[in-house]
Amino acid sequence: MRKYQRLIYHLINKPIYAPYRDEAYAVALLAFCKARREFDSTRGVPFVAFLVRRIEDALLLLRRQHYKKSLREISYETPLGLSGDGEALRLLDVLGDDGKDIERADLRLDLCQAKALLTPLQRRVIELVVHRGFTQRQAAENLGISQQAVSKHKRRALAILRRALR
Repeated sequence: MRKYQRLIYHLINKPIYAPYRDEAYAVALLAFCKARREFDSTRGVPFVAFLVRRIEDALLLLRRQHYKKSLREISYETPLGLSGDGEALRLLDVLGDDGKDIERADLRLDLCQAKALLTPLQRRVIELVVHRGFTQRQAAENLGISQQAVSKHKRRALAILRRALR
């Protein structure tokens, strides 16, 4: 266990797990124990590779659980603060009763929640290329990565967003 502790810390020490790092560590430890039990050395796969895959899969499931939980937490009754006269202001009060506004707000909420599934770099690529209209080359220069990496991150981010918005 001690031998793999640094690897486990490395896997959970990503910004996306910051809000629930303790829970991510517990999930990673359980995945480690399960990987030790299920590892089969006759398959020719190194234990470290098998372990990393198991931990990453477990962390992905945890991330999805938190995403689904966040979907349930936002509603039209969500308080936004106080209005000028001191009364509670809800999301529905701001949107009004127009069906189009509510539909648009639904789509924006869904999109914001889906963006939570993206890595910070994927979010930045989408912001630059899609929202600001940068070319992939300009985005690459801005981010300090190659144009191919921008293309890969954009493709993966769009695939994640499509799946989440179905």
